[in-house]
Amino acid sequence: MKKTDLLMMAVLLVAIFSVAFITHKKDKMFKHVVCFKFKEGISEEAKQKHIQYFASLKDSIPEIAAYEAGPAEKVPYEKTADYDYVHVVTFKTKEDSEKYFHHPAHQRFIQVNKESWAGAFVINY
Repeated sequence: MKKTDLLMMAVLLVAIFSVAFITHKKDKMFKHVVCFKFKEGISEEAKQKHIQYFASLKDSIPEIAAYEAGPAEKVPYEKTADYDYVHVVTFKTKEDSEKYFHHPAHQRFIQVNKESWAGAFVINY
């Protein structure tokens, strides 16, 4: 093999391992997904209060690295659970998620909003 071929292979391998390392490191983030089903007859105002309150937790809890949310969407080509709204919270570590869970702002969110929920589903990864 020529030196240029070896150099190109080395550069390619470095690039592949760099992408793998970055992807692996990104995958190490801890995600908390929570889906809510609102009670029948709950007002649109109460739903919006819930959504805004949850979104504001990112301003009160420094362990939250990222947050996204949206209404649960039903699609005809697969069976989906019966929930209304989904929140996805990202943390750098599992320990950060535990701090979030016990944080007074999160506990207040639960106390203020739990009467509007018919159910909640949580999964962490």
